Amino acid sequence: MIRWVREGTGRSRICVFSMIVGTCCATAASEDRPNVRALIRPDVSITLDGKLDEPVWRETPAIQLVQQSPKPGAATPYQTEVRIIVTGDRMYFGFQCKDPDPGHISIHTMRRDETMGRDGGRKTDDTVSIILDTYGDRRTGYFFQINAAGTRTDGLISDPQSASLDWDGIWDARTARTADGWSAEIMIPSRTLSFTRGLNEWGLNFERYIPRERMALRWSSPTLDSFLYDLSRTGTLSGLSDLRQGRGVEFAPYGIGKTKEFYGVSPRSWQGAVGGEVTWKATPQLVTVFTANTDFAETEVDTRQINLTRFPLFFPEKRAFFLEGANQYDFGLGLGGESPQFIPFFSRQIGLLGGEQIPINAGVKLNGRVGKWNLALLDVQTRETFVSSQVVADLGLPSPLVPSTNLLAGRISYDFNENLHVGTMFTNGDPAGFRRNTLVGVDAIWRTSKFRGNKNLLLGAWSATTQGDVGPGSKVGWGFKIDYPNDLWDCATSVNQYGEALDPLLGFLPRPGVRRTDASCALQPRPSKDGPFRWVRQEFFENEYTRFTDTRGIVESWQYFMAPVNLRFESGDRFEFNWNPHGETLIVPFETFALPMVWWVNKLPWLEVHGFNLTLTEGWLDTYQVQILPFVANAFSIYLFYQYFSSIPVELDEAARMDGAGWFGIYRRVVMPLSGPAVATVAILTFLPAWNSYLWPLMVVQSEELRPVMVGIQYFFQLNVSWGQIMAYASMITVPVLVLFVAFQRAFIGSIASAGVKG
Repeated sequence: MIRWVREGTGRSRICVFSMIVGTCCATAASEDRPNVRALIRPDVSITLDGKLDEPVWRETPAIQLVQQSPKPGAATPYQTEVRIIVTGDRMYFGFQCKDPDPGHISIHTMRRDETMGRDGGRKTDDTVSIILDTYGDRRTGYFFQINAAGTRTDGLISDPQSASLDWDGIWDARTARTADGWSAEIMIPSRTLSFTRGLNEWGLNFERYIPRERMALRWSSPTLDSFLYDLSRTGTLSGLSDLRQGRGVEFAPYGIGKTKEFYGVSPRSWQGAVGGEVTWKATPQLVTVFTANTDFAETEVDTRQINLTRFPLFFPEKRAFFLEGANQYDFGLGLGGESPQFIPFFSRQIGLLGGEQIPINAGVKLNGRVGKWNLALLDVQTRETFVSSQVVADLGLPSPLVPSTNLLAGRISYDFNENLHVGTMFTNGDPAGFRRNTLVGVDAIWRTSKFRGNKNLLLGAWSATTQGDVGPGSKVGWGFKIDYPNDLWDCATSVNQYGEALDPLLGFLPRPGVRRTDASCALQPRPSKDGPFRWVRQEFFENEYTRFTDTRGIVESWQYFMAPVNLRFESGDRFEFNWNPHGETLIVPFETFALPMVWWVNKLPWLEVHGFNLTLTEGWLDTYQVQILPFVANAFSIYLFYQYFSSIPVELDEAARMDGAGWFGIYRRVVMPLSGPAVATVAILTFLPAWNSYLWPLMVVQSEELRPVMVGIQYFFQLNVSWGQIMAYASMITVPVLVLFVAFQRAFIGSIASAGVKG
């Protein structure tokens, strides 16, 4: 397949990386991180207009961004300065972005969370971004971004290669055009952030992106191997030990009222509901949220999806109550993402059942850190309610009444050092309220950005089990991944196995009972700008392989992707040649097609002869012809006939047409005379299964204890027929078959030879 497409954000690769035996994996000495001290002005007032015209901005030291891509460290006309001011309980960031051609500053969207490119597409807007590591753990943090029109994008970071944009924080931004570019002011309240009280230093990074040049400028770690979301590569922001967060108590009540009246039938009725949430920040890094009669009326509607597979679709969480601190529940390495393999705790299982809302009476949520410990806890009590008959049928519920039930999920993890992170996960409860279900899991992740100098390397392993009312089979899942995501080589390998009875009712596991193996590697060189390929920004030689096997080791599906030619041009266009074979083995239970086949056979018409009268009758059940149908219409016979008839020379067909023969004449004069070998072959090969499974046991087995359980044998047995006679009859039946085989031996061999698979 050849594709010519516009530049995208890049395809996430799951790949294989062979470690060099004997290579030392010791962490390199800590690299120098850039450092900046915020200007503290508790009593200053800043008007958020994007102009940076207050005198305090001129007092603030400026940070200079340098080119990160495509030429790290090279000079650029897109000079960018950033300034930071802290005013007690607010943080202000000021950007001055120079542009040699301000008329080409790009703005394409005003919708929140789309400045990164809609649906993973190409980034088309001029943007500036802020990365904050408020715990100083180099693992979890916040992402803020605006375009040149002030459109906001924000998210939570728990992965060095991506950010979850489902979280929406409370912050504001304004932009303004200048004679030589544009400027921006961003205000982030301290109440929006969870942070370690008294921590004087946070992780910090900035980025500016110019889409028409496909150029990125960074403050910290401006190398091609660094990801913006990699908190281990951030610089240091100091002077924050006195940052205040207020009293730490917020109350968000709500009230809903509606009236309903059926004119002429019933009087008007009034209905109402009240509820709300109370947020208490016991410490700046530990947040507790209480909710009662939770309302999700303002939740964004799910994106429409069409399921073309036999596996459930994944819809991301969009309810604000569950999004705060959601990154604390991330488990394993590479299990989540846009198409997750396994999520032990998936918050959409709470308050939703088969697409219908389940009311929540009350709940409590705890998120945050205590020292090196990361804590997350969620406990919810749902309300008894009724669901539709469609949900009952889809989920196999015993009753449309869903009882009130308690749902619990928790996650505890510990940061041993900057590299090693170990955690545990547990959930308990059934959203439908009918089964006992408990999940317990452990995981460990080791990551560094200093492998072999300044390269990225990630190692991860996990294991989980479910207990309670689960099905037969293994209740355990496990997996590991090795990832080497860098600019020149992007390679990794992973193996994940999910038991048949691994059934996390509060999680998301679309494909249990399989072992998934992923391996791929991509070589991504950047041609010299002084060579003949200077018009190419980067080349990608990609290979991917994915395989699913069941618990018996039988391959269920596989896919291989290879892009021997994938060029990204300086213009932003991309030319790609792909080869993408894939296979699927559908193991269908007999019950799924037996009854439809019987129904279809019973609808087949046939001619019934009564003397000289012919009657068109519907249904082949209880007839002679239906008994021979599997022998002449099986897949092997059809394939054999097709292959043999395909070998008939085309010249014979053309000669018959020149003689004026139609399709029936060709069939009668050419095809039928030549079909003898194929008919003989089908007859002989279809006889062999009957011989093996029926006639041979009749000849050699007389003892009742050793007889195979077959309908025909049982029938003769019930009639008390002499087994000696039956054996004699069976022997006599084989004589004509042997004679036919000898007579048609040459035709048989010729048919097999001509009907073979030609490759």
